[in-house]
Amino acid sequence: MKPTQLIGLLLLGIVFFLPDSPRPNGPKPPSITVVIPEVQEARKSVLADFYMAIGEIVVDDGERDSPQLADTAAFAQFHASALGFQVKRNDIGTVPGLADAIDKAFFDNIGKDVTSLNDSTRRKVAEVCNAIAWSILNG
Repeated sequence: MKPTQLIGLLLLGIVFFLPDSPRPNGPKPPSITVVIPEVQEARKSVLADFYMAIGEIVVDDGERDSPQLADTAAFAQFHASALGFQVKRNDIGTVPGLADAIDKAFFDNIGKDVTSLNDSTRRKVAEVCNAIAWSILNG
């Protein structure tokens, strides 16, 4: 099993076995606007919690002695693996336009080129994740 897949499984444990995580119901993040298509009400909380957890994990990973997510390519692989687990476990199904909107949010704010995940980039990834979560709940 690849390290990014292991982190994805850890993420699922965090999302499903911790008490309710804080939700970004307050004002939307001031520097990022993310437009997400309408998500079914029953799925909003699951997806918002997922993206909030992803943002926290990316920042926390940077504080490790040997981070697993060294660059944006590793983050993309981690994100795809973790999202795949999340979608299957929660029977989220397809939300037309959601994948493109999320890709656009990351590309617009982090770029398409592979770059290292330094502290600044990790904070930006977390900010995008929180903006996605906010938009899912409030969009």
